[in-house]
Amino acid sequence: MLSNNFTQLIGYLGSDPEVLKTSDGREFAKVNIATTEVAKGESGKFISKPCWHVVYFNGKLFEYAKSFKKGMRIQALGKLDYKDWTDKKGVNHRSAFILAKEVHKFSEAKNGTELASVDIDDAESVPAAE
Repeated sequence: MLSNNFTQLIGYLGSDPEVLKTSDGREFAKVNIATTEVAKGESGKFISKPCWHVVYFNGKLFEYAKSFKKGMRIQALGKLDYKDWTDKKGVNHRSAFILAKEVHKFSEAKNGTELASVDIDDAESVPAAE
């Protein structure tokens, strides 16, 4: 049976992109994207809560992502991946992130939403950094 690791997020940037480097000098960008989850609460009223997601951009997308600004609305498409790490107390953790393969930047226009996009065919793997 065919399976596919594909993730799509549409949300708002919580900060300007953070530019990071690998041990061999390659640059990549990390952004935090906020989406909103809506669910019915115990009282029957709908409650919305923010959900934060980490997205990495490298290669051609890194150059494009450097122009992003806090509050900007973007759509990131890519694959879901995980990073295992150990904190200073020796506790093991696992964090999820998106490795972007395509991105669309929304800009509000008087007559609707304009869309600018960049995509790549061969996304590199995310370097181990942080």
